[in-house]
Amino acid sequence: MSRFASLAALPVFLAVVVCAVGAEAQTGTVCGMVVEESQTQVAEAEVQLLPAGGGDVLARATTNERGEFCFENVLAGSYSIGAGRKPWPEQPTKCCITVDAGGTTSVKIELEYEPGEPRASFEESLDGLGPDDRRAVLEGLLVAGDTQSLHELARRLVPKRSVAIELGRLTRGLETRRLVDELIRWLERGYLPPLKTARFLHALGELGTPEDDRIIALLLRKLTDGRRLPPGNYVTWAGLYDPTRQYYVSDEALLALTKLSGKDFNYELGRPPHTNQRAIENAREWWRQELAKKSERERRP
Repeated sequence: MSRFASLAALPVFLAVVVCAVGAEAQTGTVCGMVVEESQTQVAEAEVQLLPAGGGDVLARATTNERGEFCFENVLAGSYSIGAGRKPWPEQPTKCCITVDAGGTTSVKIELEYEPGEPRASFEESLDGLGPDDRRAVLEGLLVAGDTQSLHELARRLVPKRSVAIELGRLTRGLETRRLVDELIRWLERGYLPPLKTARFLHALGELGTPEDDRIIALLLRKLTDGRRLPPGNYVTWAGLYDPTRQYYVSDEALLALTKLSGKDFNYELGRPPHTNQRAIENAREWWRQELAKKSERERRP
C-alpha cells in the first residue's frame, strides 16, 4: 500500500473509533432489587427491560440470592421495567425510569399478591411508618378532609406485613367518619382483590362504632364472602390464625364484626362460609334484635 493510500484511510479509521467511543458514552446501567410486600428479597425473579411506551422486551435478567439484578450498556433514555415470579400474579411494569449516559439508575420492584389500586409502597403505608409519623399522617390527612386526602389515607391503610392495623389509640380524638365513608365506598365498588378487601374490613372494625348501621350491615354481607386469601401470607390478631391454613374474606369480616359487637357467634375461622351458616344466622339474629331494641328506644317518649 502506498503512503498516500495509508494516509487516505486514516481519517476513516479515526471516524470509526470516534463513533465507537461516542456510542459507549451514550449508555448507562440499571441495577436494582426485587422484594415482596414484607420487603424480603426475592431470588430467581425474572426482570424485564422494555421501552417506556411499551413494546418488545429489550433485555432480561434473573435476580441473585439477594434479589439483585443489573442491566449494563443500556442506551440513555426512558424505559419501563417489570419483574415476576410464581406464586405472585402478573405485576404491572414500573414506568418510567431514566437512564443517563455514563450513570447508574437504581430501582426497587415490589411484588404484590394483589397488584393494582389502591397501591402504596411499604415506606408509604402506615405499616412502614413509626408511631409518631403514623399519627402525623393520619391527623394531617383527616384534618384536610378533602376527597384526595381521604383517598390517599385509604391507600396507606393497606398494610404490607399484616392486617393488624390497631389504629384506635392513634385516632383517639380525631373525626374518622369521613374516612369510614371512603372505605365503605372502596368496598361497595366490589373490585378490590380479596386480601385488600379483608384489610379494609379490618380497618372498619378498628375505626367503626356499633352505632354505625352501615358498617354492621356491610360486615354481615361479607360473612358470606367465600373468596380465599393467599395461604400463609399474613397473621391477624396473634394466636387466632394458623399460617398453614386457608382463610377467607368472611373470616376477616367476622373478626371485624366481633370487635364491634363483642360476640363471636360460634363462628369457626378457616372454614368456607357455607359451613358456618348457623353462625352467620346467629349474627343476623343478633342484629335484628339490636335493631328492634333501637326502634323501641326511639318510640319511647
